[in-house]
Amino acid sequence: MTRGPIMENQTRHARAGSFVGGLVISLAVFVAGCGSTTEAQKPAELGPNAALLGVRLAWSAKLGEVKFPLALKANGTNVTLGSSEGVVATLDARTGADVWRTALGAPLAAGAGSDGRYSAVLDSLPWGEKFDWVDKVSIELTTGMLALLFGFPWKDRRLLTYWSDWAGDVE
Repeated sequence: MTRGPIMENQTRHARAGSFVGGLVISLAVFVAGCGSTTEAQKPAELGPNAALLGVRLAWSAKLGEVKFPLALKANGTNVTLGSSEGVVATLDARTGADVWRTALGAPLAAGAGSDGRYSAVLDSLPWGEKFDWVDKVSIELTTGMLALLFGFPWKDRRLLTYWSDWAGDVE
C-alpha cells in the first residue's frame, strides 16, 4: 500500500501527539512523586545565634502612674517625660539620674514635650464636651513657648497671637 501525502502528515502528527502526551504524563508523575513521601520532612535544627546580645536593666526611675500613652522626648543624652500625677522630669539617659524634676500639683492630660531647653505639658482637656482645640491648646502652647524663648511677660503672651494675626492680616 502506498502512502499519500495526507497519510504521511497524519502519521507524523500522531507520533508528535504521542511524544507530547508521554512527556506530559512523565512530568505529572515526577511532580506527584516530589510531594508524596511517606515520612514528613523536618526542618534542620538551628544552631546558637552568636549575634544575639544580652539584655540587662541599665537603670530605673519612678515618676508615678501613667494613664495616657507614654511619650518620651529625647534631646541629646536627656529624656523628658511626665506622669498622669503631674510629675515632669528630665533624666540623663545614660545613668537615669534626674537632670531636673518637678511636681506640678495637678494631673497631666498628656505627656511632656521638650526642645531640650524648655518643656511644656498639657494639664487638662475638657473631656466629653466640645471645645476650640486651636484656641485652648495649639495657640496656648505656642504662645507660651514663644513667651519663654523671647523673655516676653507670661501674663501678656496672648498679645503675641494678636500681633501675629495683625501683621499677617489674618482674620
